[in-house]
Amino acid sequence: MPSSAPFPSSEAKPLEALDALILNNRGALYEGDIFSILKQSPFVVRSFEFALADGALNCAGEVTPEVSFADRFWDVDQSLRQNPMSTKLLLFDVKSKVSQHAGDQTYITTIGQRRRVAFYIGICAADPSFVDLIPNFHQEAPSASAVSNEEDDREVAVNTSRVSRLPPSAYKLDPCNAPYRIPLPLLLEAVRRVRCCALDKGPYINPWTLVPFPQWKPWTTRSNQSLRPSESSEHFTAYQATMEIYRLVNKVQVVHYPLELDFVGVQPRLADFKLVTSVRQSTEFKAPHRRRQIFVQHKLDGRDRARSTPLANVAIARGQGKKRRWYFSDMDRSVDF
Repeated sequence: MPSSAPFPSSEAKPLEALDALILNNRGALYEGDIFSILKQSPFVVRSFEFALADGALNCAGEVTPEVSFADRFWDVDQSLRQNPMSTKLLLFDVKSKVSQHAGDQTYITTIGQRRRVAFYIGICAADPSFVDLIPNFHQEAPSASAVSNEEDDREVAVNTSRVSRLPPSAYKLDPCNAPYRIPLPLLLEAVRRVRCCALDKGPYINPWTLVPFPQWKPWTTRSNQSLRPSESSEHFTAYQATMEIYRLVNKVQVVHYPLELDFVGVQPRLADFKLVTSVRQSTEFKAPHRRRQIFVQHKLDGRDRARSTPLANVAIARGQGKKRRWYFSDMDRSVDF
């Protein structure tokens, strides 16, 4: 949905809007790149946007790579509702860094996330052909990590770094991350080995360096609470609406116009979810189908209205003049990926 907000004021610095755009989109773009690779794994489940973790490894089941992320999430959610003891999830999060200076390639997390996720996947813009799979030695047992902590929002570093004495061209990537580094094509093998480690089938071994991590034992969880937004957040209503629409779309069998719901590959900059449909390119019966993506953004308007109130009175903004607050900002939902 295009933005209805005005463009930034001319009084703002010329590159201020561009800086915000780059910083806001960078993490989503790298996360999308990583999950485009991870979708080939039969064990990877992607979370709904604004969840504590970006995804999880399903340690109690697997799917074919063709299954969408929305289908994978739904299957896990239904399995947990029917029999929580039948599901084991290993949480992880994707981190990124744009700095090319070797001493500045540190990924940031929160205390709450560090207590719950099992490992991190880091990618640096200095060379995106490599990723870092970093075990989280600070993860707590599920029974303890389920309890909220007042320091959960405090930011801490995922990895350690040090000042590099040589110029950045001598390192390219931070040498401190070398024990965790793997080429991007080995990421699928790395997550498979992590899953085996969680299932007590031996320690995790870096598939690139062949170095084992015998002291790391990741914890699994039988809850998908960290794969969805917090119930106290403003994003939870979008999650509820998306899951209800998913249920209705799957319930109705559309023959001539097949329709499916999926998560957006690059989140959260585009929309809350997308509808994918196939349309014939011509009126001929044997004409090929053209797949079309329809991006949908969910908004909840909580104002009480009488039954006679027309829907046209639902506003897209609140307030007047300088106090006007738009539901869509000039940087939201208008980026061409």
